[in-house]
Amino acid sequence: MTENLSTKALSYMAKAKAENTLRAYTADWADFEAYCQRSGLDCLPAAPATVANYLADRAEELKPATLTRRLTAIGTVHEEANLQNPVHASIVRLTLAGIKREKGTRQTAKAPFKVEDLRRLMAMDVFHGLTGMRDRALLLLGFAAALRRAELASVRAEDLTFGGAGAVLLLPRSKGDQEGQGAEIALPYVADPSLCPVRALLKWMNAAHIQQGAVFQAIDQKGYLSGTAINPRTVAEIVKRYTARLGYNTAIYSGHSLRRGFATDAAAHGIEFPAIMHQTRHKSEHQAMRYVEAGRKFVDSPLNRLL
Repeated sequence: MTENLSTKALSYMAKAKAENTLRAYTADWADFEAYCQRSGLDCLPAAPATVANYLADRAEELKPATLTRRLTAIGTVHEEANLQNPVHASIVRLTLAGIKREKGTRQTAKAPFKVEDLRRLMAMDVFHGLTGMRDRALLLLGFAAALRRAELASVRAEDLTFGGAGAVLLLPRSKGDQEGQGAEIALPYVADPSLCPVRALLKWMNAAHIQQGAVFQAIDQKGYLSGTAINPRTVAEIVKRYTARLGYNTAIYSGHSLRRGFATDAAAHGIEFPAIMHQTRHKSEHQAMRYVEAGRKFVDSPLNRLL
């Protein structure tokens, strides 16, 4: 498939897509390839009927959104191999449409981690030692800057500039900024010190003696820092750990809950849509509107004027 491409060209091809996307595509293709091997069918090139049967087989376990991503991976592999893309065949499209119609396409969004949740946590005795300082700074920054879990895990000391009014966080690259233009997020000091991400960051970084490199690092039982950034999955684990302390069902929370919580709460408090989009860095108004609508559904309910 790539025997005529140089190592450098292959490297650029890999960088054309986000690391998380490539990882998902790799897993998606591996699943399709395993299905073909079990069924004694060719996966490359794959016949449209093979892809349609694969969808029908996996529809018992996977959501339509996941199946759609699987098709994208299958199609990408074929196109990079200069082979006809079987995903475009009508039999494949009709099979997916039938699955969506039968199973529905509603996605279950993770619950938002809101200001009130942070306020309750800060009033509890749950942040102990270095790990507690790190977790507190991570939660407050993740919410205030509306960060994705990968963005939060990869924050470096060099990306933070502290000043009299607060701090500025530079995001060199993110999911919505694949070309690496970068984005700056202003983090002012907030009135309530217990909810201030800037104060929490300074306290953590000073205590951990972090002047360069990864801000959020793993800590062993003896209190030694790993020196490397935590895995994005660790962000989700931290969120779940503290939602458990609040008595919540941790299954409905994830690393994305902090970002969703900011957008939902901001909308509920009447903050203008452009300001929310500026902080969340959404490129798509449609995607951002999902958070806004979730935050406004009680505020805008006609029942408020009827009853």
